[in-house]
Amino acid sequence: MRILASAHDQIIGRRSEQQDVIAEGVARLGDGHQARLMVVADGMGGHSGGAIAAEIAVTAFLAHCEGGGWPDFTVLLRNALLSANRAIGEYTRQNTAFSDMGCTLIAAVFDGPRLYHISVGDSLLLCVADEGIDRLNADHSMAPLIDGQVLRGEMTLDEARNHPQRSALRSALTGRPLSLIDDGLRNLAGGEIVILASDGILSLGEARVLDVIRTTPEAKPDAMIATMLDDVETLGLHDQDNCSIGIVVMEPALPRSGPRAGNRGMRKGLAAATVVLGLAVAACAWWVLTASSKIMPEMVESQPEAGQMMTSSPTTPVRRPGVRVPPASVQEPEPTTKAKGPPQPGARNSGAGAAPPAKASEADAAVTPKATPSEAPDPKLPDAAVGLEQVVDPDGVTFGSRGKPGEQKARNGPQ
Repeated sequence: MRILASAHDQIIGRRSEQQDVIAEGVARLGDGHQARLMVVADGMGGHSGGAIAAEIAVTAFLAHCEGGGWPDFTVLLRNALLSANRAIGEYTRQNTAFSDMGCTLIAAVFDGPRLYHISVGDSLLLCVADEGIDRLNADHSMAPLIDGQVLRGEMTLDEARNHPQRSALRSALTGRPLSLIDDGLRNLAGGEIVILASDGILSLGEARVLDVIRTTPEAKPDAMIATMLDDVETLGLHDQDNCSIGIVVMEPALPRSGPRAGNRGMRKGLAAATVVLGLAVAACAWWVLTASSKIMPEMVESQPEAGQMMTSSPTTPVRRPGVRVPPASVQEPEPTTKAKGPPQPGARNSGAGAAPPAKASEADAAVTPKATPSEAPDPKLPDAAVGLEQVVDPDGVTFGSRGKPGEQKARNGPQ
């Protein structure tokens, strides 16, 4: 199975700058085997800090993936993520004015029918198939915990939608030890459309995303993205975050052809013939048993009395029977809140770069967190979790963790 087409683009939304970074690259293993890679990072941490963090993370992540040296893509992605986190830590230690900066990250490797992924934060990995749309990665924002309170009757739906901590993060790349990491493997059947996006796409809602995918030719992911981004801008939400979308369209599964298909057809024909023959044999056996039950009484009546000879005559036949054998409740951690500057009218920006370092202003710290409406409960998990024994993490992180979050540092401002 191969990739049919791919594309990515982004808009600023109502922010003063673009703090998302989205890119495509190559993931290479130690034996030379390689596969397509896509990665999205969503910056946080005040003016300019978020853009710098996202750029550092994506640059370090791509460099590690392209360098090779690892035995499989699961181990490669885990080490690339740790490398990106260390790169941010090194920058913040040398530039203390940006000590609170960080970013989310979602990355996916497309290796034939296998989709490997890893993520930290609330950026999304979606898979659209005939059955509908699934979120493949975990949401490390406070939203799942808040939605859980709604299910338990501890909070109303309206309160959950407008909760001030809804978009706060429980885990992010900040240069410090990571408390939550989600990774996994999804086996693709063919024809799926995979979406990587920052949380700005949540303004559209699941129904609209599905509608765009299903009404746009599958070979045109750039048209799908353009429609979605136009819809986000048309909504005109006053606190619309940066929105970055990448789409990968997988080649549809084709019916098997050639000698193997002919052999399969022959096997099916032989199987059908065997069934018919079996039914015929069973019918013959039933007839034999039924006929035997009628013949045996007549034989008994024809037996001579004791002492008499068994004779035959034209009028008194003697029957000689032949031998016939029939066939055989969660405690909320101290969250980390995105800060991206005051809302400003924005325009489409297909590129992403790091702004020059600048000191975080006090105005940025006064912005309140964005409330992102969502009625969805906890995200769906991947088809199969990947084993965790291959990576020794010097930072002590637990991969695939969805348990208790670690200590978090509060962030200022909306996502």
